[in-house]
Amino acid sequence: MKNRIGIFNGSGLNRCNIYTPISVLESVLNQCGDLGLPSAIGHDIHRIYGWSKPLSLLTADNRILLSGIISIPENDADRNTVIEAFRKFESQQYIEDFQPTELEFRKILDSALTEDGKALISSCNCFYDIDIVNRIFPQVFKEADEDGLVSLKTLKSDFKYVGQGAYRQGELVIFAHPYFRRSLSRHNSHNGEFLDLLNSLTLTDDIRIAIDKDLIGYSKTLKTAIELEYWWGPKFSNTLGEITNGVTRHNANEAQRLYHGISATEFWWHEQNALKTLECEELCDLPTVGINVNMFGCRYVHTILSEDRAQPNHCDGAIRAYDEAKMIARLDSDILKFGRNSQYTKLWRIDGNIPVDVWKNLLNHYFRDNHLIGEYFGGKDSNGFTPTAKENESEDSEVKSILRFVPFNIKASEPTVISVTFIFGEYDSDITEIWPTHKMGSNSYIESDFIEILKLFKRNSRRYIVKDTPKYITFDDMVHNYPLIVFTGANKHAAANKTNQYLLQLTSEWVKRKDDRLLSYNIGLNYKDKIVCFSIAGHVNALHKWLSSTNSDYPDCEQHLSDWLEKQQDFIKTSFAKPIVNEPVDLLHESGLLHFDRRFIAPSIIEFKFNNKSHVLEAIIKAEKDNEKLADMLTTGKIQVCGAFIDGNSKCSKCGGSYINCNCSKYLDAGVTQIMQDCPPVGSFFTCNSSWVGITVKSN
Repeated sequence: MKNRIGIFNGSGLNRCNIYTPISVLESVLNQCGDLGLPSAIGHDIHRIYGWSKPLSLLTADNRILLSGIISIPENDADRNTVIEAFRKFESQQYIEDFQPTELEFRKILDSALTEDGKALISSCNCFYDIDIVNRIFPQVFKEADEDGLVSLKTLKSDFKYVGQGAYRQGELVIFAHPYFRRSLSRHNSHNGEFLDLLNSLTLTDDIRIAIDKDLIGYSKTLKTAIELEYWWGPKFSNTLGEITNGVTRHNANEAQRLYHGISATEFWWHEQNALKTLECEELCDLPTVGINVNMFGCRYVHTILSEDRAQPNHCDGAIRAYDEAKMIARLDSDILKFGRNSQYTKLWRIDGNIPVDVWKNLLNHYFRDNHLIGEYFGGKDSNGFTPTAKENESEDSEVKSILRFVPFNIKASEPTVISVTFIFGEYDSDITEIWPTHKMGSNSYIESDFIEILKLFKRNSRRYIVKDTPKYITFDDMVHNYPLIVFTGANKHAAANKTNQYLLQLTSEWVKRKDDRLLSYNIGLNYKDKIVCFSIAGHVNALHKWLSSTNSDYPDCEQHLSDWLEKQQDFIKTSFAKPIVNEPVDLLHESGLLHFDRRFIAPSIIEFKFNNKSHVLEAIIKAEKDNEKLADMLTTGKIQVCGAFIDGNSKCSKCGGSYINCNCSKYLDAGVTQIMQDCPPVGSFFTCNSSWVGITVKSN
């Protein structure tokens, strides 16, 4: 699998005007962080491309973000893994969501439900059964027109519209036609933006809609689907302007083809019975599974303007379906020449005067995900947002140049970053455990500077065990990544807060020395069914400020986690003038823990020599001519070179014993030095945080 870490959601108000509290993000992490969810292109469940799992709750830009990891298959074995995960997901969804109410639902439906009825979760718990709505509510279709459309006014006199294409009467729910869904499939959500707009209109009594005859839902299980892809809702003018007859084709770009399966959209203005008419059809690149895998369902709208051409007075929408051969022919032709050579299903209709801006919005929302509609009508986003790719920094940017060699750096003035993640499962232990979080090859390792915490544990009689018998590796820079410390038992919160005091002792010394030092560390609190991990990273100045406050005290129970994160959000907002420059998500690893990465230097471009005159070890970097930036940053000291060593036999200058095992501390005790000896090197890397070597740059 190819894994990618990204942001799934965030607290606060988004562009869709949905406010998401931190507690909801925590709930998503708690409910979905173990099994995960299918990742589908364009929210279309028939286009699953991988598997996603919420990963952690992350502080950033005065918000709390829900990060996640998406796993994308690279071979058949990976694809089978995703298929199995999806089957397990569906099974669990049925057991947890459908089964508890299935018997009472069946009892309500009684004899209307046949033996062929199939359970389906689609907005709520449903049964798919041919013509079941007609058997239960025959009055709905009694006055349907020749296209099978029913009057919205009549429908809403018997049913309450509850949003997203659902109409409730008592304990049952009926739905708008399945062709209002992505891929025209009941397994996807309805086009809520369009259906909500259509049902809100009061400009005429003659509005009609197609209803799904074969799907009945249980109202007590109804849920609102929230799709957080931002749909650009343009603000349109109220004029039609000068209209020239003829066909206009707007072709989709590569992203629209891939993501939404749209090839193009055609607009044909012409005269119909002496009235100005528009026919608009979207052409598909992908088959629509809701019909069958060999059919292409294309959305279509027909509009007739009033005699004075001031506004539309008729508009209807439909699906034109083509088999593969006809779709190929349709793509090679245009709407005028190809004619009505398709399977036609009408979905909605409005008769009566329609203000131009309302009409344009109806078209825009009916063709959801198709930005070509807004493009054609010249709409501007009402939220001031234009869906364009984020502009990258200039290639000459110093920050970008440094990040090529040092993956993440953070300044003393920037806020601490916090990530909260869950390790699911029950763990029994009566002792503090140290879990190595990194590997070099197949071997676990702990950065040797973590020994300072273990020394403080010993001084304070804290019993602990180190899991996996890791190696200790010294990275000779001023960056430290500590492993995960897992606390259990009734006193776990007190023990975790005491460890923060040890960290405060260390950061106090580093701040006094004005060290340009970075630190990440991890605290785990073992609850009944999971370990809640608090991962903290930042410059020691920021960490010292945070550890000196009561905000660093961990929540006394899992139920107070959201409140604790809100406190951290407020602390960061009031304690730091500016947000972090780099993206905090770049500190995240697949474990959900924060870690300052190091980028090792290929042995082929570095050579070490000892300078007998200056008594320093020099690193000679072979900087190619096309990499002048590297040479410049090295010679000006913007980045440096450091080494990494296996620490197996370092000595304490004070007691003469093994520094790893003695109680002396090089940071907290006077006159103590860690003497490195017999330490095999494991490589060298670039850093922004001081260096132990002199540097000579050699350009080839």
